[in-house]
Amino acid sequence: MSGGTRAGAQDYTIERVDGGGRSDPITDRQVHAVLKIDEARTLLGPGSSYLVVQTCASAIF
Repeated sequence: MSGGTRAGAQDYTIERVDGGGRSDPITDRQVHAVLKIDEARTLLGPGSSYLVVQTCASAIF
């Protein structure tokens, strides 16, 4: 064998992994924010909560 590289052996008994890119983890701050939003939705009720979401989404203050 001249100039070639040797191929490594494959172990077919090992579970295959996707190998995709690393995803961004959710931070503790984001988790806390979601919990606070959920609490606010509960306190506001469905109608008021919907109004707040629509107002924020359309950037009308």
